[in-house]
Amino acid sequence: MLDTMSSQYDSFIYWRMPIPRLDVAELEGLGLADVALYKPKAGLGQLVGQRERLSQDLSPEEEEEEDTLLQFNTFNFWRAPIASISSLDFDLI
Repeated sequence: MLDTMSSQYDSFIYWRMPIPRLDVAELEGLGLADVALYKPKAGLGQLVGQRERLSQDLSPEEEEEEDTLLQFNTFNFWRAPIASISSLDFDLI
């Protein structure tokens, strides 16, 4: 008989294996050990002017690096962005 009281069936791990931790050696092999993978532009509750001042303080290299990493935020990683629809597409509907 199936043991339904077993701890392996009453957790989320039964449905999805946990994501393994990244090894620092693997990151060094990819050249990502010194790079922060995600830096939020501003904390919650900061005004737009404060965020703009923070972005002005960044060097062009840091700003470019930050822009390239923004495409990998959690929303875009799990779901593709909505495609743009032109007026021609609306006419076809």
